[in-house]
Amino acid sequence: MKSIIKSFAAAAAIVLLAGCGNDYIDSLDGRYPAPEEYTLTSLVALNVDKQDGGKRLINVQLSGDAGALFNVTFVTNAYNLLPKGYTIAGAAQAVNGNYVAGISTFNGQAITAGVIDVTLSGESHYVIKGTLQLADNTFVRLGYEGDIVFPLDPPTVTYQVETSAPYYYTLDGATYLPLEGSKLSKVTVYSDDALAAYFEIVTADSKTSLAGTYPVSGSIADTNGAVVRGTYVDLPALGWGAEVIKGGSYLAADPIPDYLHGGTLTITESNGAVTFSSNDLTIIDISDPNTYGGTARPGTVSINLANATQASSYTYSNAVTSPYQYTQDGMNYTTIDGTQLNAITISSNGEVVAYFEVVTGVSPASLAGSYALSDPVTAAGQVVVGSYFDMSWFGGAGIMETGSYYMQDGQKQFIRAGGGALTIIDDGGVLGITGTGLALQDITQPMWATSAETGSVNFTDVQPE
Repeated sequence: MKSIIKSFAAAAAIVLLAGCGNDYIDSLDGRYPAPEEYTLTSLVALNVDKQDGGKRLINVQLSGDAGALFNVTFVTNAYNLLPKGYTIAGAAQAVNGNYVAGISTFNGQAITAGVIDVTLSGESHYVIKGTLQLADNTFVRLGYEGDIVFPLDPPTVTYQVETSAPYYYTLDGATYLPLEGSKLSKVTVYSDDALAAYFEIVTADSKTSLAGTYPVSGSIADTNGAVVRGTYVDLPALGWGAEVIKGGSYLAADPIPDYLHGGTLTITESNGAVTFSSNDLTIIDISDPNTYGGTARPGTVSINLANATQASSYTYSNAVTSPYQYTQDGMNYTTIDGTQLNAITISSNGEVVAYFEVVTGVSPASLAGSYALSDPVTAAGQVVVGSYFDMSWFGGAGIMETGSYYMQDGQKQFIRAGGGALTIIDDGGVLGITGTGLALQDITQPMWATSAETGSVNFTDVQPE
């Protein structure tokens, strides 16, 4: 008997449900009109807005029958629309896999809910469909099938520059000579944050722009402008040692960079952006170690690293101690009241490129000023000079290094009293540190001999760590 009653109840339920027709959806949330169906046939507009962190907003406008206009903004992490189901999210919360509430509409009405399914066949044939709720609580069911061709996504190119003067050249690989009136610009170029190229460019010290056409050269002895040729000598393969001698300019490649052998590099500047281009670069052939990196492999290489913007290549930290104390014998210290020592370490790409000990008043509002190189420091407004002492000069062991220096060609250049000054510009904590005619220690001689050569530094846009 119970089975008969259950069967009757089930049949009655089916009849009741069938009697409702297709005009309503029965759910726990209420009864809603059935979705109006629209077929979308034409791509009206397509726009890709590239944002920070690789995020992209893709706005698609599709039109169809009965004047239908579908406007939707998807969020992706690729240059094109990825196949997946997209859910709605507010503009502030939207991430890859969302479409944006408030600006996504159908026939002018805001879309408030629903999943948009995207499928992709081949490179550009899309199917976009979904049942969506609008702001007036009506529903629409949309469908589009057709080609959507996305423009290629140009990479974001940036570059960093580190300069030093003068440029030192060598004729025998052992003795380095200064090229008077010159400077060396070490230019590192990135494409979408990945290393793309590294160029060492020699120009006149007075040149203020990178723009120009530069030959790649292995024997630079003038300031007309040239790119330092690459070097690659595989000593282990020759049986002569454990290291590979490498340096100079190159294009990034894995696992060994493509070191430049010849050709020309053109650098143009426009509206603050820089383009590095060439169609005739040649690359050192490293397949035969017996050529010592002196021959080029067949063919040429073209590059076009366009619209590069300059990124700060320098950061700094400042370790402060107060008051400043100096010593001339390493044992007895004299305190200078009302002062503090600013130990400023400048880094580029994780490597220390300079270290300056600058004495100021206590808690200065700014580090800006001109600082004399003094030994000893006796007041605020002075720089603690550097010192290199090889204990073997006097029969001992070890090396003592103190005070201020900067790096050049992998060597510390200790600045000494007797010439030049450091000038610091402080723009809200972003520093510029320059100096010319700096006296340097000759570390090949005992007793702190001063080199016959002078040095210079030019660190700009130095950001705090």
